Amino acid sequence: SGHGRLARPPSRSSAWQFNFNTPINYNDWQLNCGGYDHHWAMGGQCGVCGDPIDGPRDNEAPNGKYFTGTIVGTYKAGEVIDVRVEMMANHMGWFFF
Repeated sequence: SGHGRLARPPSRSSAWQFNFNTPINYNDWQLNCGGYDHHWAMGGQCGVCGDPIDGPRDNEAPNGKYFTGTIVGTYKAGEVIDVRVEMMANHMGWFFF
């Protein structure tokens, strides 16, 4: 249950932190599938954008609270891009890209 966010390109929940006119999510550091225990109680399932699988999918298209259709970056197929992840606390976690 780490605390981090995708900063480049900014995630839907964090875009407001980077001057996009999007809804504010003060918990944008905590999209962790509901936490370690909850994630595994759900059979290891997680919403596409880090929301708990059994709760509201606030970050997913097309009906999520933080989905506005705002484009935060554009890329060409096959392009290599710089990605930045910001961590507040990792709690012994890791990333898969």
